[in-house]
Amino acid sequence: MINLPPTGLCRAPIYPWLYWHLWKNRNRLVFEDKSCTEQELILKALKDARN
Repeated sequence: MINLPPTGLCRAPIYPWLYWHLWKNRNRLVFEDKSCTEQELILKALKDARN
């Protein structure tokens, strides 16, 4: 099991960012036949949510 890094999001919800990256990953799989792991997807969502 891998622990996620501290988010630094306070009270901001993470689920919109997760949905967005799930959608992007789905499109990448369908149109480019490429995908990222679940861990990469979550880390990308956390990174975008912090900005």
